[in-house]
Amino acid sequence: MKNYLIHSLFIVFVSVLGANAQVSDTIRYEVSFPNIKHHEAEISVNYEKLKVGEPLYVRMSLSSPGRYAFHQFGKNVYDVNAYNGKGNQLTVTRVEPEVWEVKNHDGRVKVSYKLFANHPDGTYAGIDPLFVHFNMPAVFMWARGLDNRPISVKYNLPIADWDIATQLKPTDSKERFVAEDLQYFMDSPTIMGDLILNSFVITDNDGSEQDIHVALNRGVDETVAKNYTTMVEKVVKEEQKVYGEVPDYDYGNYIFLCGYGPEFHGDGMEHRNSTMVTSSSPLAGNENQLIRTVAHEFFHCWNVERIRPKSLEPFDFENTNMSGELWFAEGFTSYYTELSLVRAGIHDEVTYGERMGRLLNYVINSGGMGVSSPVEMSKQAPFVDAATAVDPTNFVNTFTSYYTYGAAIGLALDLEIRTRFNGLSLDDLMRAMWVQFGKKGIPYTNDDIKQTLAKITEDERFADQFFADYIYGTKVPDYKMLLSKVGYSLEQASNGQASLGAVSLNYEGGMMVSSPPSRKTALYKAGIDVGDVITSIEGKAFASGEEMSQWLAAHKPGDTVEVKYSHFGESFTTQLTLEGDASYSIKLAEEAKKKTLSKRQNWLNP
Repeated sequence: MKNYLIHSLFIVFVSVLGANAQVSDTIRYEVSFPNIKHHEAEISVNYEKLKVGEPLYVRMSLSSPGRYAFHQFGKNVYDVNAYNGKGNQLTVTRVEPEVWEVKNHDGRVKVSYKLFANHPDGTYAGIDPLFVHFNMPAVFMWARGLDNRPISVKYNLPIADWDIATQLKPTDSKERFVAEDLQYFMDSPTIMGDLILNSFVITDNDGSEQDIHVALNRGVDETVAKNYTTMVEKVVKEEQKVYGEVPDYDYGNYIFLCGYGPEFHGDGMEHRNSTMVTSSSPLAGNENQLIRTVAHEFFHCWNVERIRPKSLEPFDFENTNMSGELWFAEGFTSYYTELSLVRAGIHDEVTYGERMGRLLNYVINSGGMGVSSPVEMSKQAPFVDAATAVDPTNFVNTFTSYYTYGAAIGLALDLEIRTRFNGLSLDDLMRAMWVQFGKKGIPYTNDDIKQTLAKITEDERFADQFFADYIYGTKVPDYKMLLSKVGYSLEQASNGQASLGAVSLNYEGGMMVSSPPSRKTALYKAGIDVGDVITSIEGKAFASGEEMSQWLAAHKPGDTVEVKYSHFGESFTTQLTLEGDASYSIKLAEEAKKKTLSKRQNWLNP
């Protein structure tokens, strides 16, 4: 797809450099790729109308919108230089790992630097002879105190007929785009390359129309791309039904920026008018799996991008961004991810039950369940959200993901509302949050969610109790009862099969425990830890998982056996009590009554 099609994404070609903004106020970036074969870009940024006598501080971000942890993007920036308005070189001093100081300028400064980028996904950046994927905080330096200035960026494309796709506002030059300020610029990922573009129109109840675009990187068959766009359209329209309308996208457009194939890394990152979705899997043959990320990220254009936690406003590019509302912002979005796919007809009711079964199996059996509430789990995002650390953690026993924990809470609350309040559902809560907070641009708190729940149900006591038990507390909802109301049965394996629990064992050179065991497992209770090598159980050594399975099949839950193991070369003996299979599954109830089936229909196919 050639460049004129990318330009057709946008209806309005109005520059932010209007009568109210002097040209010299504009921060001007320029990007070139002379060493693209080695994943390098050369970037310059021009500042004017600076205060003479005051140092200019430019920096790389430590964090990125949609992520909550440190990512320290400055590690891939080097060869930093600065020049004054006459072109004379200035002294540049790195005063912090991500910050550079420029002194003795004349009110105008040009900063140039090189960037290495070889991790194309939604969080980082990728520069390659075949494509360029930019998550802006991973690419662009910015200056403290100049956040509100308009910005322009010019891309000197390495191949003239490459396409550019972005939510940024275009200009009369195909390579130049503009943003109203730093926050919008940093929230506008951009992809370049030989792109395939498909579009469709979405209409709201008032008759207004907006364009949704799907931009795919090279290597995708056009028929596959069109069929995938049809899937995307189904999901978009189902999620629109939840809120009753789509947001007013800037310039009337929303774009999915997609990269699928071995050159990409799996990720999904929401933005105000676009999303970046990537995977190392090719699109063809994996559509039903890859569409899940699309469903998740598009739901974010309401929930988190506009229905915005107060704790994330404004986004801080210099620090981690902690929020106690991620159980709702990310977790409820995860709940609607799977629900949207079954409502769109992409997954059937059986598949949906299987996915919900895996969800509850993880949450209920998580070693972190009961340790902290969903609110407190949310606050751990800076440690776990694509964060990196060298030292081991005990998260297997202290943390349950706010994505899955929140999704499980979303399932429980939806079914509670449907069971208790005739004609109401979680859709009504989401719509009320949109009208009261998202549409008005008012950030919310956890208490605001509770009050909104009380308002739509007209039952303050119910809202207070639900939040006390499941949001601020650590109780587990009665999923078996709730699911039975909509024609599903929650079943625990309970097949009499003995088990060591959900543990990872490596049989090369012995039976080594290769990952930290959960506190809920038999190994943990017997005092066996990660790195320990089990030399024998009841005097028998095991050379494979198949041998272990055969041995377990001959035993029952409750059997106590002698285990010998080695810990850093020292031999130990302990007693281990075998447990039953604790896994859960969700299946369609075979004898569901007509009324129950009707409730399931209203839930999954409203």
